[in-house]
Amino acid sequence: MPKNLTWSLLDQGVVSGCNFLLGVLLARLLGLNDFGVFTLCWSVLLLTAGIQNALVIYPMLTLGPKLIGRAAREYYIASFYHQMAFAILSVSIIILGAKSVLYIVNENIYSDLVVPLGWAIFAFQLQEFLRKLQYAHSLPKRAFCSNVLSYGGKLVGISYLGFSEQLDIRSAIWLMGFTSFFGFLAFSSDIQFSLLKHQKVKAYFSKNWKFSVWLFPASLAQWVSGNIFFLFSGGFLSVTVVGAIKSAQNLMGITHIFFQAMESYLPPRASRQLVRSGRLYARGYVSKVGLYGLVGVLIFSLLVAIYHKEMFTYFYGDDFLKYANTLFWCAVTYPFIYMSIIMRIWLRTLERTKLILQAYLIMAGVACMIGYPLI
Repeated sequence: MPKNLTWSLLDQGVVSGCNFLLGVLLARLLGLNDFGVFTLCWSVLLLTAGIQNALVIYPMLTLGPKLIGRAAREYYIASFYHQMAFAILSVSIIILGAKSVLYIVNENIYSDLVVPLGWAIFAFQLQEFLRKLQYAHSLPKRAFCSNVLSYGGKLVGISYLGFSEQLDIRSAIWLMGFTSFFGFLAFSSDIQFSLLKHQKVKAYFSKNWKFSVWLFPASLAQWVSGNIFFLFSGGFLSVTVVGAIKSAQNLMGITHIFFQAMESYLPPRASRQLVRSGRLYARGYVSKVGLYGLVGVLIFSLLVAIYHKEMFTYFYGDDFLKYANTLFWCAVTYPFIYMSIIMRIWLRTLERTKLILQAYLIMAGVACMIGYPLI
């Protein structure tokens, strides 16, 4: 296994492992109802993260490695300009939009979550940008260290707040933001920031937009297909059901080691292989590396499908048993999700992003059609 891939798997192991433990702790310490509210808040953060991927990170991981010398340095600096602009804009829209909606519906019970959520979104985006920039520069070890600080800090902080009986939804969201910002700040020198003429920033933005024009709506369709059960459950049933579904997804978190490791490791290397060795060799490289992860995902999913009831009650308690079948269906679908990730990476490498949008539109349509009847 390539050395950098090993570091990528270790890095994502920290993220997925901490996220798994965080999910268990939050579900147990907050209770299903508050955990459901937290999950809905976090789904808003994931929406902005998906758009960030489409507009900033995916272009950076695909187009940046194809450049060399001064052009590459300028491109990465311009990407940071784009990231800051997007972070400020997205947080402003979320805060103003949430405040407006709460005012219109005359609902103040969750109004104190809006500002901490905005902060968590801003800090999360900065740390995620830094991580992916480190991968673009072939620095997975530094990305690993950044994540140890960020996600390790989340785990320690939630544990402390929980066992000192100070944990609630608001404090949990504030903590997520502060630990993400700490992970960013500790390695922010990797950005190698310098002033860049606005013409350059504009030119590289146009280059990114040409790449992302189909990925942007695809990110929205992806969010709908991935969160439709949360939305239907919260709207037609209760936030308790949202918490139960999220709890099932959390137990599949170990497979995210392979999901996110491929998203971080594979795109820049696939782009370099395409430039250096041509399409046929690059396709073989993507298939070979992707196979490493598929084996792991298949083995774990099979074990979860067999022992889904035992796993659900072991980690969450007997009160969660009636929701155990959601874990079984997660296990069935996750190998297909992994294969779709590898295919999307290949399509982005070829810059055929319109096909990704078409696939996500189909997925979102199917999710909407089956979501309500299943709920």
